[in-house]
Amino acid sequence: MKRMAVLLFIVFSIFSLSAETLSGFWGIPWGTPIAEIETTMAGKGYQASAKASNGYIYRNVSFAGRNGDAFFVLKDSRLVGGSFKFSPKRNAAYENYNSLKNDLISKYGTPTNEQEVYSSPYRKGDGYTETAIALNKLKLSAAWEFENNNLILLNVESDQENYTITIFLNYYTGVVMEETKKSVMDDL
Repeated sequence: MKRMAVLLFIVFSIFSLSAETLSGFWGIPWGTPIAEIETTMAGKGYQASAKASNGYIYRNVSFAGRNGDAFFVLKDSRLVGGSFKFSPKRNAAYENYNSLKNDLISKYGTPTNEQEVYSSPYRKGDGYTETAIALNKLKLSAAWEFENNNLILLNVESDQENYTITIFLNYYTGVVMEETKKSVMDDL
């Protein structure tokens, strides 16, 4: 019994050591000025397709072997968050979501929170997973919480009106999370 407890401790310690902290977005540290972000992105071969005081959009980027759009969220012209938006091929949203989630697990460890909730008449293993996603009858999300309230959110959304399914991967600093929480609390 004692040997089993020691083995479990070692396994958990290894997983704890391998989990990284969240210090930025796409290799760019939180707080980086926009000029440095532009230089870094130009070095990767990308130019912003849209610019505003609160963020920049880079379209058709490649991230972790996936193509999509990148959004840099700014506050006072410095990086405070980021997002990737992927549009999976038809009937591959569930597979793409799980593939990306597994990549994140490999890097950051087990999600702090996870959701896979089916609504009637759909259920796990019924063979209609992609239909359930398209009809917003399956909610998929995972979250990784880090020190300083930094957060990664992964989720799938369906726009039935436009017949599109999108996978979002969002990175937030604790600064953004605290301001959002304060704003919500102020509204109450």
